[in-house]
Amino acid sequence: MMNFPQLPPSKPTRPESEQLHEEVWRPDWQCFCCQDTGIVNPHLARLVISDYVWERDRLPICQAPKCGKSSRWLRLGNNNLDMRFISTICQQLDMYNRENWRLTVERKVFDLQALVQKRSMSGILDRTFNDNREIQQRKAEIEAITSEQWMAMAHAYRGEDDEA
Repeated sequence: MMNFPQLPPSKPTRPESEQLHEEVWRPDWQCFCCQDTGIVNPHLARLVISDYVWERDRLPICQAPKCGKSSRWLRLGNNNLDMRFISTICQQLDMYNRENWRLTVERKVFDLQALVQKRSMSGILDRTFNDNREIQQRKAEIEAITSEQWMAMAHAYRGEDDEA
C-alpha cells in the first residue's frame, strides 16, 4: 500500500460565523432539466428511470427544445449517451424542476421573513405596562433636550472647553 503525504485540514472558504447566514439563491439557468450542461440532472433522471445510477448508466442527454446544450456531448458516441429523453420528457422535467425551485425560494423567503420578524421583535412581546410607560417617559425626556443642550453634552463628552 502506498503512503501518501498527509496534509493538514484546509481552511474553510469563509468563517464559521458567516456560514450560519443563508442566502436565497435562484438559479439563472435557461434549462432547468440539465442546468445548462446538456446532461439531464441525475435526480431528475431517476424520476424517469427508477434505478438510474449516475456512475454506472449512460449519460441522459437533454433534448429540451430551447436548450441546445447537448451538442457538446454528442462526440462521445451512442455507447455513452442515453438519447431516450425526448423533448417532451425534458420539457416535463424542466417544468417540474422550475416549480421545485420556485417553491424552494418561496419557502426560504418565508423562513427568512419569519426569522427577521422574530429577531426584530425580541423582547417587545415581553414588555409590561410599566416597561412601556418607562420607554415613553425616556423618549419624552430625550425629545425635550434642546440642540444647545445636545452640543454642550457632546463637548463635555469629548472633553472640549466651551471657550475654544
